[in-house]
Amino acid sequence: MSDQGRQGIAADANNALVRWSVLGVGAVVALALAVIAFDLRSPRPFRPAGGVGSMQAVTLLNGQVYFGTLVEADGSHILLDDVFEGVTNVNAQTNQRTTQLVRRKTAAWHAPASMAIPTDRILFSEVIGADSVVGKTLQQPGSAK
Repeated sequence: MSDQGRQGIAADANNALVRWSVLGVGAVVALALAVIAFDLRSPRPFRPAGGVGSMQAVTLLNGQVYFGTLVEADGSHILLDDVFEGVTNVNAQTNQRTTQLVRRKTAAWHAPASMAIPTDRILFSEVIGADSVVGKTLQQPGSAK
């Protein structure tokens, strides 16, 4: 075989190597972009503001707020015990709004002892300070309605 023929074969081999290298790098980049896009769409696990045993104010996506003691938190839900909810009333004459904390386990309609809240429904949570008005209310046995 002539030198020209050998050079042609070597050039073809180099071109094939370059093509496969470019394809390989392209595949790696495409895979990395797909992983990043999937990761950005995946929901992050919810972590409450405080640990188990802390008093929590949990605000849901629909604006409802619940107060209680955090008993459990995993990737799918949190569990609050001795739950209160804020019930707002409006005086028809003065248009003044007042909010009362109502203890759910003493509520006449169904009296639940605890409440499981799916984490995909939670906007945020906050730790309630023990010395705050809400914190003191939550700590008092038989407090609120």
